[in-house]
Amino acid sequence: MQAKVTIMGPELEIVAIYVNPDIIKISRGSHWAPGADARKKGYITKQSIASLMSRTVVHRPPPITPNKASASDCPPHTSRDTKQSCKTLPPQTDPSKGHPAPRRLHLKVFMQAKVTMMGPELEIVAIYVNPDIIEISRGTTPNGLTALMWAVSNGHADCAAPLLQHVPEEQGIAGKNFVTPAFEALVQPVASDTRSDPAAAAKARLPRAADTNDYIELFSELKMPESVTPTPDELRPAQRGDGLSDEAFAWYRLAGPNPNAIQKCTSAHIAKLQGALKQDKYRKLRARVNELMAVGELYVLDYTMFEGQLTDKLEGMQKYMASPLALFRLNSEKHRKRLPIVPLLIRVATNSTELFQPPANTNPRGDENAWQMAKACVQAADGCYHEGFAHLGRTHLVMEAFAVCTERWLSERHPLHRLLAQHFQGTLNINYLAGTSLIQPNGSVAQMVGMEIEDLNRKVTADLKEFKKLDMSPAAMLGRQGMAEFPHLYPYKDDALQVWNATHAWVSAYVDAFYLYPKELRRDDEARDWVKSLVTEGEFEFLSCWVDDKECIIPLDELKKLLATIIFTGSAQHAAVNFPQPSIMAFTPAYPLALWAPPPDDPSPKTELEHLDMLAPMGVAKLQRSVALLLGSVYHTRLGHYNLVPGFNYFKARLAVNRGVAFAAVEKAQAALAADLGAIAARIDDRNDRLEAAWRADAPDHASKGWRYEHLRPDRIPQSINI
Repeated sequence: MQAKVTIMGPELEIVAIYVNPDIIKISRGSHWAPGADARKKGYITKQSIASLMSRTVVHRPPPITPNKASASDCPPHTSRDTKQSCKTLPPQTDPSKGHPAPRRLHLKVFMQAKVTMMGPELEIVAIYVNPDIIEISRGTTPNGLTALMWAVSNGHADCAAPLLQHVPEEQGIAGKNFVTPAFEALVQPVASDTRSDPAAAAKARLPRAADTNDYIELFSELKMPESVTPTPDELRPAQRGDGLSDEAFAWYRLAGPNPNAIQKCTSAHIAKLQGALKQDKYRKLRARVNELMAVGELYVLDYTMFEGQLTDKLEGMQKYMASPLALFRLNSEKHRKRLPIVPLLIRVATNSTELFQPPANTNPRGDENAWQMAKACVQAADGCYHEGFAHLGRTHLVMEAFAVCTERWLSERHPLHRLLAQHFQGTLNINYLAGTSLIQPNGSVAQMVGMEIEDLNRKVTADLKEFKKLDMSPAAMLGRQGMAEFPHLYPYKDDALQVWNATHAWVSAYVDAFYLYPKELRRDDEARDWVKSLVTEGEFEFLSCWVDDKECIIPLDELKKLLATIIFTGSAQHAAVNFPQPSIMAFTPAYPLALWAPPPDDPSPKTELEHLDMLAPMGVAKLQRSVALLLGSVYHTRLGHYNLVPGFNYFKARLAVNRGVAFAAVEKAQAALAADLGAIAARIDDRNDRLEAAWRADAPDHASKGWRYEHLRPDRIPQSINI
């Protein structure tokens, strides 16, 4: 294990490194060698490190207790004098040794001390922020998110309240008025695990909703800024009577939190439905399906993978999972510009021979309830897949592997490290937070989703291994979906490809500035070792064609694509799956993450109570609201903004210049990237304006700002996965 202590200031200066003397291997490509070679390494020696640590010792801070007399707005190791100014306290004495204790690292204003543990997985186990500053590094304003993350990641709930006393009340998602209840929801379970005591479970049974208005009231009680809380207008697309509208159900396939799940329907998908379609009662439906397949206008959402899925209990209440398959068809040409697809049918279980269809307007209310229940089965499966696979596995964990290999094999001064470093900021921290709280047994995610959490983690791990064998660029992912040539409005695809093209152009210009000729890449041992490590340590098998036992020969064009893929995954792809959560997944009737009653067996009329029984109890719905609002409302850093301090050139400051590198070319490429991203934002705004106008003209009762897709607007895409 290796401990690394850094001060995050304008220059992000590393001031001390302590390494276990039996390891002495510093990340980012610097290695300790024994004997005489060690003395040639300068600061990377046991003696220099020991000398440095004898002068500067960083202690893990104790829980902070506010001082009523001083109001605690002086830095540590200071106190107030009679004139209400801060003065330095005398050195503390270690009574066991009779001399002043080692000097603690003193943080100046606008700096943050970050303590990390660098192990085999480079886990970050602690963040301590001066309570009088409470800043996230690199220039963000004081907020309570840092206090929340530090307290949760260290298991110190008692630290959160004192830290939050220094945070302004009204500061949106970062203010005390939101972070405090969110912290309580994340750290404190909805209910204790009482499966071993049925009597206690029955007594503690979670209250259920009387109608869907109870779920809407969860938002009105927050008293949060409109910029954070979904407004009634934004929730309108998700509502139809007492459930999810068909329009929103279809729209979420193209512009929701899981936009890579929709696929072009194939004969293999239709074969899964033959047991039901061959029945005489579905004769007309079978003919319609065959007709749409023949003209290529059929699309599918297939979650038959969840057949036989293990589920769990909460407070004695059994959770359920369906294994649905849903078909969508192209909308009529008149309405296709605003809503390209509409639902055709749903089968809720793999072995079922019953099919659910959208009820006609003249059908009785019972048919509408049955259809809502079928849609809830699809949404619960989609939400569970989103949380574990599309979000956690295919963005967070993928980027962690890229980050670890980059830190191990590329020097800080290597141009590829400099290009990628900001795109890893905060990723290991938030992954550690998720692993130690959200996805733990009886943690927040475990309580919300239908899958048993241990089984979910196992299946995410298996899926990640398979995903690493594949090309991860957006064009490749859309191609595997069969959606690369989808000719109609598909906001995720349209915006993702624009951002990808701008990112790839920037990366290409950057790489060309440092590798003037292909042979220079072949001579770059660090870059070659890095790519080899991505295959051998990161297990990215899609790169294995460029690596063998002896060497790594990756073409320059493939290196550019790889770098663009890393940047896109850590920025735009994560934004696409993370930031729809507040406006969509926070609302339980729109996106239940589990079923709390068995899936319906057949499409016979159902009651409203039967539908409500499938939705989460109010305590779990409140947790779902809090988690979705927190994780989907924090925007830290912005794609393409590398020069975070005015007058400070990020690339010029630390890069080693060995061959007269033309930094002017990098600056020109940065300017081009900024222009490209600005043009993309303008095109997205224009598209959304036209879309909103189409809804007002065509379906004024359903018109809403909730139809706008802004999650891949470049100024809403962070540089990295930091939440």
